[in-house]
Amino acid sequence: VAGTIAGNGHILGVAPNSKLLILKVLDKNGNGNMLNVVNAINYAIQQKVDIISMSLGCPIDIPQLKTSIDRALDKNIMVVCACGNSGDNSPKTAEIDYPAYYNEVISVGAIDNTRLNASFSNSNKEIDLVAPGVNIISTSLNNEYASLDGTSMATPHVTGALALLKQRAMYEFGRTLTESELY
Repeated sequence: VAGTIAGNGHILGVAPNSKLLILKVLDKNGNGNMLNVVNAINYAIQQKVDIISMSLGCPIDIPQLKTSIDRALDKNIMVVCACGNSGDNSPKTAEIDYPAYYNEVISVGAIDNTRLNASFSNSNKEIDLVAPGVNIISTSLNNEYASLDGTSMATPHVTGALALLKQRAMYEFGRTLTESELY
């Protein structure tokens, strides 16, 4: 995800001059609890980040999670979330993961290189847009590279694009765009 946003010198990221604050909330198997996510969001707010990007989810609405996201939005921090990989390839079925299902976040689904929805990508009424999420080559562990699939691979494309929009607006207009203007 970080490599897709910012690159590493060998792979060009969407927003290569970005500064990243990486907060680990899950273990090596992708397990964790939402209290860690809430704490990370609150820490990111304290650090005055511009954008929070999350490639995680759970099927349960956690009130503390919603509260921390609302706090971020109140501070004009964009929140971008992967919509989830539990899709059944039918737009008639709604697969729901939080925090992506909150209306206030930018929820990102995945498409393949033919611009078709990825079969694994969740579908529901809160998905805002889609981005490339199949066969995405990026940085990986131990200075290696990997090709991965998932809405987690689509989300950093949107996060990087938002970073570029914020930078461009500052250059063009001399001001920071609001969260709603960026949306």
